Amino acid sequence: MEFASDPAEGMSDPEYGLLELTDWHEADGQVVLTGQLHQLMKPGTTARPISHTTYVPQNFMLQRGQQLVLVTDRAQPDRVVIGWEASDPNSPAGQQFQKMLQVHQRLQELGEGASWFRKAKTVLGTAGVGDTIRNAVLGGNRTIPGGDPNELKGHAVTATVLAVADETSTDVLMRIPTTRLDVEVHPPGREPFPGTMRIKFTNRIAQSRAVVGAEVPVLLDPATPHVIILDVDTLAASQPGA
Repeated sequence: MEFASDPAEGMSDPEYGLLELTDWHEADGQVVLTGQLHQLMKPGTTARPISHTTYVPQNFMLQRGQQLVLVTDRAQPDRVVIGWEASDPNSPAGQQFQKMLQVHQRLQELGEGASWFRKAKTVLGTAGVGDTIRNAVLGGNRTIPGGDPNELKGHAVTATVLAVADETSTDVLMRIPTTRLDVEVHPPGREPFPGTMRIKFTNRIAQSRAVVGAEVPVLLDPATPHVIILDVDTLAASQPGA
């Protein structure tokens, strides 16, 4: 199945919803989807009718009554993107989204008065989600998409920081403050190319050195060249201005 990348990529203020599909028809090579839009982050909000024209990925089977993950940008109301991979219950992203949706619904049931501890207990007690979190914490893993950080040390290169911006995670459950770094990567023997990294800094020294104009160490995975990882350990240990 063909899928686009993260549907919220490039959105400054994404908002997740579920499009409950009622009908569709082809028009000029695209498909017009109609249904009811349910906003995930606004409990109690009445669903509203919506019509959206888009391309449907090859082999994606539309069914009346199914729910499609839909992302809108509050900053650009006309921008609407369907998260096809998250909408497929058989894909890893779709299964993860369903778990997150289950947790989200349980948190909404608790209401605003519930304590942080009670909400955390609800998340950890949710089947499939709690085990994932516990295994990551107990294992002490630094899981990186595309490879092991120790193996990637051999592919260390440098990048120039072009822009730094504070932003919030698009996670439908937790609004986690993160830092976005727009960089120009300088791989040996290749032309420089642009890239973006998002990181939740816990090392303040590394954060203070990741500023516009700085040369920072990054790790690349030859198997997944689009994955760019900031080498926080090396950045924190380097001399200022190095």
